[in-house]
Amino acid sequence: MAESLNNSSPALRVVQYALVIVLTNAGGEGKSLIAQLLKALFLLADQAVEIVDGDVGNRATRLADPTALSLGWGFGPDTAQQIFQTTSGKNVVLDLGANAMASGQYHELIFGLQQRFTAAGYRCMAFLPVTPHKTGAAEGVRKLGEQLAGFEPIYVKNNKDGSGNFEGSFKGLTTLDLGYLQPGLVEYLKRDGETIHSSIVRPPKNFEKAGHIIADWTRQLVGTNTVLSKMLPQAKIELAKFPKPPSPIRFSIGDIASATDAKLAINMHKSTVLSAIERGGFTSENLRAVADRLDNGTL
Repeated sequence: MAESLNNSSPALRVVQYALVIVLTNAGGEGKSLIAQLLKALFLLADQAVEIVDGDVGNRATRLADPTALSLGWGFGPDTAQQIFQTTSGKNVVLDLGANAMASGQYHELIFGLQQRFTAAGYRCMAFLPVTPHKTGAAEGVRKLGEQLAGFEPIYVKNNKDGSGNFEGSFKGLTTLDLGYLQPGLVEYLKRDGETIHSSIVRPPKNFEKAGHIIADWTRQLVGTNTVLSKMLPQAKIELAKFPKPPSPIRFSIGDIASATDAKLAINMHKSTVLSAIERGGFTSENLRAVADRLDNGTL
């Protein structure tokens, strides 16, 4: 059993470590991004965590986070025990390759880890992302979750394209909603040495507003009364310390140049003005009122 390092908040003590695997039955669903988000949340909760890149054909997690452990080609029957020993006393996030359950090698690894970590008192969870506009995706990922005996399946609706058009039903499943992150912010997160955690708590010069937007995006994933908000309450408290954008971003952040503080300040101001117009309606009276607020500096 483990306790949070933040001993000043006894009510937020962690009752157990977690082994979290992230996998899908298709590529491009956002596995590596979700693995990085989970590591960031553990760190925000002041908990020890190791992230393991198990996608030997991709290495997206290792590229994004050079501190990640990684599996080599041809890993064998001893790998589960090696991972267990190496990560003992920490939370573990394992990013697995697409369709890993179709491989006997991965199958042996997944359930070897589940047996060892369960015996050590860990909570075993599987995060299963799905993106919009994928015919049969909900049914496919649900079947994948049913194969993972011993893991709690968590289905992550990754609104990768901003459409929110998920096909199929997730009724009765434990789900999380991962909102749309604009391309310029994704590009910012791919900078050398940048991680989701560092972008939130230590944003580089000229990217503080980008860090606040990413904190808000992460906060929305955690949500209220969700599996993450209950599992990592301290992370939710830490995320609440960062300012929210004054209004939803209504204009494109198409590249990293659009994600600087100066460009985001303009974007946010334009977004606030547009929201004020829409709230009052496109009437001459409201348009004049908005113009007056712009003139006197209150908008």
